[in-house]
Amino acid sequence: MTPIQTILAVLAVRGKLVAGGSDRLTMWLPRDVDPQLKAEIRANKAALIEVLKLPAKIVRSDTLGIIVFWAADEPTKEALIQYGADPAAVYTTAEITVLVKNHVTPDQLVRIHTARDLFHGRIVDSK
Repeated sequence: MTPIQTILAVLAVRGKLVAGGSDRLTMWLPRDVDPQLKAEIRANKAALIEVLKLPAKIVRSDTLGIIVFWAADEPTKEALIQYGADPAAVYTTAEITVLVKNHVTPDQLVRIHTARDLFHGRIVDSK
């Protein structure tokens, strides 16, 4: 599993991972969690800490039906992709700002997301 896949697996079982300090990773998992997931977390500890320290948020989008990542900037977006995030699921603060500024509706968001993924594009302010 990539570090991002590991984080998503933890979220899927309603667990939590928190990076603290330079080499500390705390995990809260259900008692009955698959031991393989615990092994993945331990094996990817250093990379997980690096991902969790990035200036980004992980958000479940009910409108899109996926988990998206809100990255502070382009370097953060690229880092998330390097750690295994789907490029179509990573939005920068600049892109989110354009969506909010233009009062995008849920239907419009779905169409924009689909087009952005299809054309490997980015959202920019046209004004």
